[in-house]
Amino acid sequence: MSGRVVVLLYVARFTSGVAVGAVTVVISLYNCEVAEDRVRGTVGAYLQLMITVGILWAYVLGAFLDYYWLSLVSCVVPIIFFLSFLFVPESPLFLIARGRDEDAERSLKWLRGDHDVRPEMDRLRQLLSRSSSGTVGKTSWRGPTGRAVVITIGLMAFQQLSGINAVIFYSERIFEDAGSTLSPSLSTIIVGVVQVLATYASSVLVDRTGRRVLLLLSDTAMAVCLLVLSVYFFIRERHPDHVAFIAWLPLASVVVYIVLFSVGFGPLPWFMIAEIVPT
Repeated sequence: MSGRVVVLLYVARFTSGVAVGAVTVVISLYNCEVAEDRVRGTVGAYLQLMITVGILWAYVLGAFLDYYWLSLVSCVVPIIFFLSFLFVPESPLFLIARGRDEDAERSLKWLRGDHDVRPEMDRLRQLLSRSSSGTVGKTSWRGPTGRAVVITIGLMAFQQLSGINAVIFYSERIFEDAGSTLSPSLSTIIVGVVQVLATYASSVLVDRTGRRVLLLLSDTAMAVCLLVLSVYFFIRERHPDHVAFIAWLPLASVVVYIVLFSVGFGPLPWFMIAEIVPT
């Protein structure tokens, strides 16, 4: 690979990283603002669900396409998103906050269909009124806004520091080094399928079990899985014969790790940002 191609890859990766980082925050806010109260948690979890679908998409295509064609085919998805989202209205809450009540009502009617949206319009106005009337904590880190910001920063920081990106990006290498009887490509596809299913399960459970329980369960189990994986490779490096009979352990550890991430630390931080930070 020439030096010029490497530089282009770095630039493309940086640009896409900035774009994806911005879009994911906006999407989580938009989802929570347009969702009805009874399904807000479920809708909020769909962001992470679609992320896992995208990862599975890349795993499957990557098993059959080279890097050039994989990148080219992947361009189709953002193009479709851009064209379709041109017809989606702005968030009603955003429009009311800007004093555009008529546009907000049209947006709600587009989102809710043939329903009376006046009660929801009144509720959104009251929500904004309570938010704007509060003065405590606007500039103090000890106030409610400050605490909410600290919590959201902590959630996102620990999500990224959990090791999930390293596991996903290097899952094929992990299975190669582990000497699994399954091919690395097939193993990563299995991980991708499990991740999608677990994230979907989270979208169903989140409004029933609560956020805190899922986060604590996810965090604890993920730590155990990474510990097991680390011990396996530590022993394998020094005494490979001692772990030859459990070559399946890395795949099992990664799968369980992905499952627990997908039901907790994966989807929950995204929409908790919109839930706990004042409007």
